[in-house]
Amino acid sequence: MVGSIEGLVAATLRGDRRAGSALAVALQRREGESDADDALVALARAPASNETVEVLAGVVYEHRFARAEITRVLFNEDDVEEALQETVLGVINALPGFRAEASFRTWASRIARNRAIGVLRRKRATPGRDTDAADAHDSELASFSSSLAQRRDIDTALAVLPADMAAVVRLRDLDHRSYAEIAADLGIPVNTVRSRLARGRARLRAEIGTGPAA
Repeated sequence: MVGSIEGLVAATLRGDRRAGSALAVALQRREGESDADDALVALARAPASNETVEVLAGVVYEHRFARAEITRVLFNEDDVEEALQETVLGVINALPGFRAEASFRTWASRIARNRAIGVLRRKRATPGRDTDAADAHDSELASFSSSLAQRRDIDTALAVLPADMAAVVRLRDLDHRSYAEIAADLGIPVNTVRSRLARGRARLRAEIGTGPAA
């Protein structure tokens, strides 16, 4: 059946973005079921593409498993958000090493826990920091923002993204605006800002690596 998860995976791997969007919805509805887990393994083991990266980034950000692992360590919602954003980038960075020795969700959950511990350590080292602005200055997110800002072809780099994602990435990682400010500027909910940011960063990481242009 064309609309089955297996069929949507095959279409996504062929580069069909509409299939990727439909697959993301199907995976969220069937989170934890065996066919959904098999689909995630297939996507994670395939060569990275815009479509596969966007689906996997959305799964990590939107599904319960990563957030559940993070909230075992962190309790402040801004800290949880920071760790979740880092987890998305961490998963995309680590995809070449995924060997399917565990399910994708188990593998990504380990990354989520490590990122949560990292956020907790930084928070203890810098008490009273502005957590909404923190991901512009810390760790993996800091490296991402810095690398993007150092590119001499920023507009070209951002052009690989849909316009709605590019706008959020520019405002957050280059202009260092708060989530609330971005939401007000773009007329969208804060949660939409965060979701687009996670998926946009993941696609940029996979597409251009966000290293300084030669």
